Amino acid sequence: MVTVHVDDMAVATSNKDMMRTTYNSLRTIVDIVDMGDIRWFLGMAVSRDHDMRTISLNQGTYIDTVVKRFGMDNSYGVSTPLDPNVILSTKMSPASDEEKKHMKNTPYQPSNVSSVT
Repeated sequence: MVTVHVDDMAVATSNKDMMRTTYNSLRTIVDIVDMGDIRWFLGMAVSRDHDMRTISLNQGTYIDTVVKRFGMDNSYGVSTPLDPNVILSTKMSPASDEEKKHMKNTPYQPSNVSSVT
């Protein structure tokens, strides 16, 4: 499997021979800098457990960036960030021109949303 995004590429194969063959084939058509085992890809930390044969992705850094962007870095964490009794509906979307104008620069739903039944 070969994944490519702009100038980042990751290759995963089922064995080392296939990895070498894939690498050698790709480098005949593009310049490649082999950075060794993957640790970071497209903003995700990548960790492997060879014994358990697992790969884990972590977006903690991205989440921290988003939290800071929206000024929530001093917020308190909760186990369920959304009231489980809230039933989301398209009826909650801005309807009037005034509501749409107000929400135009708000990239998230304000916290004063009430339940719709």
